[in-house]
Amino acid sequence: MVIFIIAILTILPYIQQEHLKSSKDTLFAGFDGVVVEMPTNIFPIKVTKEELSKTDGIKDVGEFYFLKAHNKQKEDYAIVFGSKEFFTKNKIKIKSAIDEFKNLSNKEIWLKAYNNPEYAIIPERLTDPKYGYNFELGKTYTAFITSQSFGPNQNETIIGTITFKIIAITSKISESLAMGPIMSLNTPAIEKLKKEAIHGYFFSILPDKKADVINYLKSKNQFYIFVDDLLNLGLKTSQGMVSIFNSFLYFGLMVGIIGIAITMMKAVNERRRVIGMLKAIGFTKNMIFLSFFIESTIVILLGIIIGISSGTFTSYLIFQRLFADSGAAFKIPYGNLSLMAFAFYLISVIFIYLPSKSASKLSPNEAMRSLD
Repeated sequence: MVIFIIAILTILPYIQQEHLKSSKDTLFAGFDGVVVEMPTNIFPIKVTKEELSKTDGIKDVGEFYFLKAHNKQKEDYAIVFGSKEFFTKNKIKIKSAIDEFKNLSNKEIWLKAYNNPEYAIIPERLTDPKYGYNFELGKTYTAFITSQSFGPNQNETIIGTITFKIIAITSKISESLAMGPIMSLNTPAIEKLKKEAIHGYFFSILPDKKADVINYLKSKNQFYIFVDDLLNLGLKTSQGMVSIFNSFLYFGLMVGIIGIAITMMKAVNERRRVIGMLKAIGFTKNMIFLSFFIESTIVILLGIIIGISSGTFTSYLIFQRLFADSGAAFKIPYGNLSLMAFAFYLISVIFIYLPSKSASKLSPNEAMRSLD
């Protein structure tokens, strides 16, 4: 049972960690960081796109605006407006496109969206009714923008509308913080709505230049976020929780191993007469030792195999329920499971060695006399 639980707590966190690592190229659409300005001017941006582009260690600087909108049914969603750099440098994969663009590459579809302000590309999540949305590929929608795009939305006043046609859908595996329709910053309607939007810049960082970039942004008192920091936070949190659970489980595992040793000692004591009879008919010490040792080894190996197999199967069932819609792939950490199995087997062998050895040292007379 303990191995079964340890297997689950090894596989599921591994899947989550691998998914987080693979998210590096998609969380910020493939960029390394963002500088953000809130519409309340709590974090005003004091640098320009040109200044960031000239900063040592920074490349591929682009601009974005983030607006909250809703449809006629008052269902809220976000619209992201990006500059050309976003559409040409992002790493978000296209899952499907309208018939007109089906034969185009990802980059060509993104350029089509940038060059036509009425086009939008949306994440697959927004096409799934179970998330409360039912956007469809190829259809045209109207988004209503209110004067209070952020904060309580009672008594909101509509200050503008944006009409867009969905030309493509991104895959779940590459969904990023762009959680709504993605449109070109060339959209005319965005000009009068900028004051209501979250504004910022995204950028990539040259290798070994992150510290210099951080120092520069700090000197400008900018609010910034780096994708590495978010991923490391997620990984450390996941690893910390698993370590806490495993510490208790490994204690239980040791108790189980000690239980096996006690069971072996009891078996030796109950079979003293049998051992005496075997030695009387010519069994050697090694033959007695191997009979007990092999018997215990088979029990241990069966426990390991059943525990890991059932744990893997249960992990897959849990994965189907919790991770199937996240774009994560089911992966088994064969190295970790093999190491765990080997460690458990090795420790178990050490604990069953002494009872098996003591059984082989019994003399026929002593063994027969002890139970007469």
